[in-house]
Amino acid sequence: MLDRLRRRFARGRLARRVVDNTGWMLADRAIRLGLGFIVGVWAARYLGPHDFGQLSYALAVAGLASMLVDLALEGVVVRALLARPADAGTILGTAFGLRVCGALTGMAVVALAASVLRPGDVPILAMAVIVALSFLGNPFHVIEFWYQSRLESRAPMIARITAFIVVTALRLGCILAALPVIAFAWLAPVEGALAATALTVVYACAGGGMRGWRFSFVEARSMLVAASPLILAGVAAIALIRIDQLIIGAFMGDAAVGTYAAASRLSETLSLVATSLASSLLPAVIALRAADLVRYRFELERICAFMFALAIPVVLVVSFAAGWIVQILYGSRFAGAAEVLAIHVWSVVFAFIGTVVQARLLAEGLNRHAGLRMLAALAVNVMLNLALIPRFGLAGAAWSAVIAAAVAVYVLLGPRATRDVGIMACKAL
Repeated sequence: MLDRLRRRFARGRLARRVVDNTGWMLADRAIRLGLGFIVGVWAARYLGPHDFGQLSYALAVAGLASMLVDLALEGVVVRALLARPADAGTILGTAFGLRVCGALTGMAVVALAASVLRPGDVPILAMAVIVALSFLGNPFHVIEFWYQSRLESRAPMIARITAFIVVTALRLGCILAALPVIAFAWLAPVEGALAATALTVVYACAGGGMRGWRFSFVEARSMLVAASPLILAGVAAIALIRIDQLIIGAFMGDAAVGTYAAASRLSETLSLVATSLASSLLPAVIALRAADLVRYRFELERICAFMFALAIPVVLVVSFAAGWIVQILYGSRFAGAAEVLAIHVWSVVFAFIGTVVQARLLAEGLNRHAGLRMLAALAVNVMLNLALIPRFGLAGAAWSAVIAAAVAVYVLLGPRATRDVGIMACKAL
């Protein structure tokens, strides 16, 4: 079914360029998922639960502020470039300026959050601020939007992949050289700087130049208004993933954070696989919606059922073999992660379905509901974590994540505008 959809969409020169463009984006994600997971596991084994927990906590604090930097501008800027290519200098300059402001704001928020959440904890504050320095490289990623609008993602993807591979090699070097945990935190801004430099060089070689960029307050207001629903959704989605580690740190300490992060990383990796699959299908689905609305909904229901059928056997295997998997990947020091993984991996089922749900919401212009569903899941997750972690420990946090993931999908059954989307998700079960 997936191949047939992509073949149908791949007819014509423009369509082939879209598929090729998507292929490069998927290649970037595949390399990051594969290498990132392998080296991440190795780093966790080296650091141990306590140090890995400190690093994970710092990454979680910085992650909560990352959407203040991104500002969900990608789709807004790409659409503007497609509609007004002659105004590229103003569009890119404005997006760059907004992200610079977002980066500075995000860094201040990270420093404040780390100070409030862990008062007097100098190592956590230092690592969180160091990780937040990576925000400074983010504004340069607006260069990618220019390439996306031209369906030419090959060059920027190669630049990003190169930076990632270099930093992955440095991460291995930190392990082999037995460097302290703070060295791993420094790799985040290093990767940000390398990627920004590479993108700038690639853009200059393509005839582009940042000297022609201009900031417009009118353009900035238009971008922020258009992106606001997606900013809300992004903040809630990131908080949904990271907030449990912050609550665990408050109740149980850094070693518990490390144990939980080790288990949840595998589930998150599987969920990102689902996101990549959905991204590769989205252009075909949108094109089909424009051509045949009935067929579009039929195919989406089939894709949703396919994602559920794909997730179930994977989740069952991981859940029943969690002890063996944790022992092989992380070693005996992370033995407590087995119970967490056996529970937490069930959130992958709803993540797989959720990727199709999110794609349909975006395709049908229901951006506001995309944010509201994540906010509902976040509220449930926080309440359950506060209630279950003191009583059940890490298992309580894992169950909270699973229930919140289900809420993110089936809360759509409530509003009339999204009821059909919720029904589609129910049919997949």
